[in-house]
Amino acid sequence: MALGAYASFGMATVVGDVDDAKMRFAGGFGAYFDYYLSEMLAIDAGVRMVGKGYRLEMDPDDMKAKALYLGIPLGVKLNFSGFQAGVAVEVALALSGKTVVGDDEADWEDEMWDHHSRFNLGPMITLGYAIPIGPMAIVPGASWSMHLLNDAKDTPDDSASRYMNIMFNLGVELPL
Repeated sequence: MALGAYASFGMATVVGDVDDAKMRFAGGFGAYFDYYLSEMLAIDAGVRMVGKGYRLEMDPDDMKAKALYLGIPLGVKLNFSGFQAGVAVEVALALSGKTVVGDDEADWEDEMWDHHSRFNLGPMITLGYAIPIGPMAIVPGASWSMHLLNDAKDTPDDSASRYMNIMFNLGVELPL
């Protein structure tokens, strides 16, 4: 068994039918528990807070959409001599949202949530390398995640937008 925690930084964007969407900075943190079925194969469960959203270049100011999600990934992890690769399905719940245009910020009130999905799920892939230091390990790595369901409600069936993140992680892991 192993217990770990990490901090993340990287880029968030939206993919699909959103014209001119650009990446924006995103951050997060999380914790996980690995239950090893063998020396190399583990069931991996975790919890994380992560920023999602996108940026649009508009005249005269850029517009940014920001959302804070609670994610619960559940999957499997392979460990080959410290190299770790994981695949999980993540259930994501939006806790807050905000739109920023220039200096104006607007929190997503009830009316705005009528147009955005608060619940989503999707794949999460992680790669890392555990560097042993005493009884624990430092684990640098990277992760990719994307929502499968349309994040925008009330859109035509052929119009979809999904949040996607590419994150760099730095964590610590303690074998139990």
